[in-house]
Amino acid sequence: MTRTRRALVAALLASLWSATVAAEELEHLVPETGEHVDLGDRDYKTLLLKHFPLRNKRWIQLVILPSRKTEEMISLEGDSVGTALLVHMRATKSIYHAYDRKHPDVEIPVERHEATLPSTLQARLIRCWTRFLLRTRYPRAAEWGFDGTTYHFGSFDHQHGVLTGETWSPSPTSLPGLFVEIGTLLGSYADAAPDARGEIERALGKAIVRAERRLGN
Repeated sequence: MTRTRRALVAALLASLWSATVAAEELEHLVPETGEHVDLGDRDYKTLLLKHFPLRNKRWIQLVILPSRKTEEMISLEGDSVGTALLVHMRATKSIYHAYDRKHPDVEIPVERHEATLPSTLQARLIRCWTRFLLRTRYPRAAEWGFDGTTYHFGSFDHQHGVLTGETWSPSPTSLPGLFVEIGTLLGSYADAAPDARGEIERALGKAIVRAERRLGN
């Protein structure tokens, strides 16, 4: 390997390392990718919308896109805050890896579980979820890397309308990592049997308290 090539490889590894460190330390979401970027992913996005269709009155949403596992979505949807339904949808196998350009209309079975959260917990959850999304901004360094998981957050309220932001494989101790934990608990709550939800609800309540404190509530 020539000296020039070694220097290029070293520079690439350094940039990858710095990008990963920046992602680990990020305390906010970054804006969603624009429609005129990543055109190669458009067919995949169409498939995601097909399997996880949009709904009106979706107060919060988290779409999880792992590189090596199956896609899933957690949402709180319904006519009003307090009576909304918690929904967890998960593809039974990777939509991305099942996609074939020769057969773009692939259909993957999607599991769906539903549950209701106490109205006071719903209101606190939506309030801190929205405050978290309002912090979305561009980072100083790029947030990307090999493999990992991308988390797409969304919310809606009558004051701010639709808010969106994303993060890639956040550190568990970061604020995005805390909201990924909250999303995971919501999915577990929806999946669990009714008599097994009490412990998950307590863990969820504690996580929301931590989020409220870090957001300055």
